[in-house]
Formats: sequence, structure tokens, C-alpha cells
Amino acid sequence: DEASMTRPAPNVASGSLRRRSGGITKKRNPWCVLAQMTRMRRSSDDKDLQRKQANRASARRSKLKKKKEFHSLAKQVETLSRQGMDLRTEIARCSGVLKTLQEQEKSLRQQ
Repeated sequence: DEASMTRPAPNVASGSLRRRSGGITKKRNPWCVLAQMTRMRRSSDDKDLQRKQANRASARRSKLKKKKEFHSLAKQVETLSRQGMDLRTEIARCSGVLKTLQEQEKSLRQQ
């Protein structure tokens, strides 16, 4: 009885058995193991591909956003430059009017 407990059971219809330290286990067909590893690798490759595609899409969105911001800032620079030029022109005009009024005041005081 004790001897039969330590020995593996005879071949079973599903395949041969072998003894491992944790108990009796079924032998794995190397082709099944290879197929499983291939499926795992494909799954990993699919995940890598999806991640790369997601990263590319994110990079594309980021570049478009940056481009929009750049164009927006360029328009703002153009508008502010135009406003600055208009203000300088207005200052020059007001300075001319001031100078004319000061000359008129001086002339009136002398009379």
C-alpha cells in the first residue's frame, strides 16, 4: 500500500502522468506550450501595438493643440502690434496738438 502511494498512477486515457514534488501532474505537450506562449506573445504584441497607436494619436493631438496655440498667439501678437502702432500714432498726434496749444497760450500771454 505504502509503495503504491509514492509511485505515480499508470497511464490514463488523457495522457501520461509524471510525479512532481507537489504531487502528480499531467505532462504538457510541448506544442501546446508553444501555442500558448505564441498566443501570449501575440496578446503582448497587440497590447504594444495598441499602446503605440494610442501614443501616436496623443502626440498628434498634442501637436495640433500646440499649433493652434501658436497661431492664436501669433494673431494676438499681430493685433497687439497694430494697437501699439495706433497708440504711438495717437500719442504723436496729441503731442502735436499740445505743442500747438502751448504756442497759442504763449502768444496770448504776450499780448
